[in-house]
Parts: sequence; C-alpha cells; structure tokens
Amino acid sequence: MADTTTGPTNSAPLTNTNSVVVRCATCSTLNRVDLGRQKFLDGARVPVLVDFYADWCGPCKAMAPVLDTFARQHAGTVLVLKLNTDTNPATASRFNIASIPTVIVFRNGVESKRQLGAVPRAVLESMLT
Repeated sequence: MADTTTGPTNSAPLTNTNSVVVRCATCSTLNRVDLGRQKFLDGARVPVLVDFYADWCGPCKAMAPVLDTFARQHAGTVLVLKLNTDTNPATASRFNIASIPTVIVFRNGVESKRQLGAVPRAVLESMLT
C-alpha cells in the first residue's frame, strides 16, 4: 500500500493537516476528512485501523502489501489509514508511537488493540476480534 490517494484500496494516508483522504469503497470518490476533531474516529461505524509508518522503515515497506491486501478484503467493513510519523510527529506523539510500524485499531473513537512491528495478515485479522 503506497502512501498515495490513488489505487484500488479503501486505505488513505494521513497528511500534515490532520486530515485524511478516504476513497469510498462503493463509488471510488475521494473524500477529505478532518481528523483534528477526532469526531471522525468517534463517529466511524466500522473499526478504524491506522498504520503508523515511515518511508525509510524496512519493516514498514515489507508490511505495506499485507495492509493493501487487508484493506481490499475488508473494504466497507474496516477503514484502513496510514500515518507517516516523519511528516506527522505531533499526531504520532499524541498516540504514543515509540516504534514503527505500529498498527492501532480504534472502535468508537477508542483504541481497542495495538500491535508493534511488521505482522502477517492473520495478526491484523485477529485485531478485529
């Protein structure tokens, strides 16, 4: 999963302005959502999985295709987001990110599970239970 707003997934990168571009799984329209208000996380009707990564991180690069496949398979049931910790240090700090990759699942705006390091898809799946 590249840090881009194009491609066939329901994933989207977070930007420096605390906003996210979300591709609609139904019509593929790109929508910008302001995460600075965290109402986005609170109001999400599906679990939100956030991948905290950096472009230079080898394990992050290795995990990218796993996340891409996961996002495609869960389109409409899980929102998968990417946050570059180098370009968003305040947000990474807010979520106490000490190592990358770190994946956090939010339910109703509250962190429900956290996983450190590159993991296989089965671990991502288990985070949803």
